[in-house]
Amino acid sequence: MVKDGSAPVSKETPVKGRAVFVLIWIFIIVFSLVFSVHSNLENAGTVIGARDLQAIPSEIQPYMQFQGSPVIIFLKQPSAVGVGGQILAVISDQRYPTGAWVEVVNPILNWQVDYRQFPFSTYFDRLLISDNLREISPLEAAVELILSSPLGFVVSFLASFAFTAGPLLFVLQSYLSDKRPTFTSMSMAILGYSLMVLELSVFASIHNNYLSQGLKLFGFLSPAFLILVLLVWRFERSPSGQVFRSKLWGL
Repeated sequence: MVKDGSAPVSKETPVKGRAVFVLIWIFIIVFSLVFSVHSNLENAGTVIGARDLQAIPSEIQPYMQFQGSPVIIFLKQPSAVGVGGQILAVISDQRYPTGAWVEVVNPILNWQVDYRQFPFSTYFDRLLISDNLREISPLEAAVELILSSPLGFVVSFLASFAFTAGPLLFVLQSYLSDKRPTFTSMSMAILGYSLMVLELSVFASIHNNYLSQGLKLFGFLSPAFLILVLLVWRFERSPSGQVFRSKLWGL
């Protein structure tokens, strides 16, 4: 029944709202995964060339502690928002074919240098020395390949946006549909940030990258935030919850 000439409420509105929330979750999970993967591959790239190292500059000889014959491998990183786009010159005793996606693990030396100071006859941005190289996982290689494609910059921008402001879309959607933010949307935003930090923490652990204990704890609290979302959602749907929200936003 419609009173006071107010417009009837469509039964499709809750369904559409839930569908939008699902789409926001998909957006956040997918693109924050891209962000977490790429941001933890600072010393990784695709092999664009490799050759035996004939002349070893004197300034890096003290770091050359390889059992095998040294080679120099050139890695190209994807161009992305905030991270990447460099060419790495890696001196190692491990060899990989052109096109392989390789990560330099715990480099002995990692210098930002002028390539003209070294007799390698190839442009590069950083010089690394390591006896521990490994190929990255197929998932990580797929992410890096996408970022290397013509659409890479767009994907990188969306990934950066998802990680920094994506969960706030829950609050925005709630405001647009209900003309006010809901407690459920705000708690879902907290859960979204927690899950993204958890993703980041997992990949940081895989690649031996530093992440503060506070951020790790925030990520590990995601199950507790999920319970909070469910409790808030149940309360907000109850008569007392609706009265409380009306009084709060009516102030």
